[in-house]
Amino acid sequence: MTAFGGFPPATTPFLGELRANNRKDWFDAHRADYEAHWVAPAKAFVVAAGQQLAELAPEHLGVGAGCHGLDPERLARFRQAVADPASGAELAGIAQRLEAAGYQLGGAILKRPPAGFVNGGPGGRFLVHKALFVHHDEPADERVQTAAVLAECMRHWSALAPLHRWLTDYVQAP
Repeated sequence: MTAFGGFPPATTPFLGELRANNRKDWFDAHRADYEAHWVAPAKAFVVAAGQQLAELAPEHLGVGAGCHGLDPERLARFRQAVADPASGAELAGIAQRLEAAGYQLGGAILKRPPAGFVNGGPGGRFLVHKALFVHHDEPADERVQTAAVLAECMRHWSALAPLHRWLTDYVQAP
């Protein structure tokens, strides 16, 4: 399987055509497109997402979300969002709820805020971060051998989703 590099440009037009021609004869005639534009990249996406969202080791099942390293452009957007009163308050609220649920946020590296920023405002504590992530380990017990492992991962991913959304909304490329 190839690494996920995004869905091909032909994927969304194909899905639109499929919606408009949802018949067996049309689908059979376009099965190769389905495999190339949807199935293969979707499988690569699931593998890549799984590598980012969960890790199974002999002693634990790790589940996480966030950014482990921000390139300079994203770090600048992160700092601006943290310093902004509205988005900083949003992040502070997310962090408070995660910490109250027992999660620990990581990524604090600096001893003080970078030049041009003051450690104030609702999200000010995050100005010493050069990454922002949460990682949680569950014991690798008998649950990993059953469908319960998916439910356990989904429980954590649901709790971590607000952090993921915040990072996506404020830090990813516009």
